[in-house]
Amino acid sequence: AAAITSPGPTKMLEARHRSSARSNAAWQTASLCFVLLSSFPVLAAGAAAERSRDSFGSRGSRCPGGDPYVDEQVAPLCAGHFPEKASSGYGRWVVHFYGQKCRRCREAALALRTVLSSKQSQSFTGKLRFGAVDCHEASNERLCKEHGAWKLPLLLALRNGARYSGALDAAAIGEWVWDVAATSNLPADTKEWLLCPAFELYDEPRLAREWLAAHNIYRCTAGLKMLTWDSKLFLTAKRWADRAPEKLQHSPEDQRQSPSGAIYGENVAIGTSLWAGQVVARWHDEIRSTQGGRYRAHKTGLGHYTQLVWRRTQRVGCSFGQNRRVAICHYDPGGNERGKHLSQVAPPLPGYSGLEGEERCGALVEPIGAP
Repeated sequence: AAAITSPGPTKMLEARHRSSARSNAAWQTASLCFVLLSSFPVLAAGAAAERSRDSFGSRGSRCPGGDPYVDEQVAPLCAGHFPEKASSGYGRWVVHFYGQKCRRCREAALALRTVLSSKQSQSFTGKLRFGAVDCHEASNERLCKEHGAWKLPLLLALRNGARYSGALDAAAIGEWVWDVAATSNLPADTKEWLLCPAFELYDEPRLAREWLAAHNIYRCTAGLKMLTWDSKLFLTAKRWADRAPEKLQHSPEDQRQSPSGAIYGENVAIGTSLWAGQVVARWHDEIRSTQGGRYRAHKTGLGHYTQLVWRRTQRVGCSFGQNRRVAICHYDPGGNERGKHLSQVAPPLPGYSGLEGEERCGALVEPIGAP
């Protein structure tokens, strides 16, 4: 755990770099969705349901691009408005990745519509939900690549990754959909509502950009791949930040465990009126106990720094708790694996050390998110 008591950046740094930190850092936008049961007390059930239907079930959705479907059986989906992996309803979705300029995609859409209008659809009604993403829309390019939609059209079952790109006729597609429903072992639809974006309930997207910028500037200085925001990691970090004891300690491993059983990495800090750049900068300050950023065997007190620049780590989620007295970040895959520090800890590139490196990568870290 890292205790933070310093007042933060000096007035000179604030005057010189506050605007730079907020305007030049390469912010990465985050889309966070939360699963709200119809009985969830934060919002009235009727209002939540109505907002959900407007978002995921209408042609007037916020998603760009055209919809090849002529009815409301298939929901328009897009980047920033896609079933959230952390939700229990994620596995119910079957998604058609298509392109507006793709003739075969329209054939697939007609065949799928025929399947959903047939008597056969009664066998999976309430178990599966259907959506479509226009991969010819520029804003969806990354989403389509992340799901391996290189060749269109593609039908993808999100739960188990089952893919269909075969004959574009209703009989063949119907048989595949029936198999997906039969092997899913999913309970009946519990009327969960996906509510996006998250700022309707929390101010987390702004904080996510600050946490990401602070982390990724340091990863930039080490020549590492940028981290992305993960809402599942945010939620596990938030749970511990809200209830961490007075003397901060790491959370129990069973409270930061992935579905596959892997343990998320964790950085922790305590202080007063914390902000993202301040916390991450203090963690990175442990580099002073290394040999130019290289790991020193048998040296203690380096775990926060080594997790920040761990090569294999790809995703992060962070949260404040207890009126900003506590800050927690969770990482996936987790770092600090025993015996792997020499190969996984990346030192700064030549010319990218210290404040000069931070500025070359976008901004000084410490002022990011300062009050």
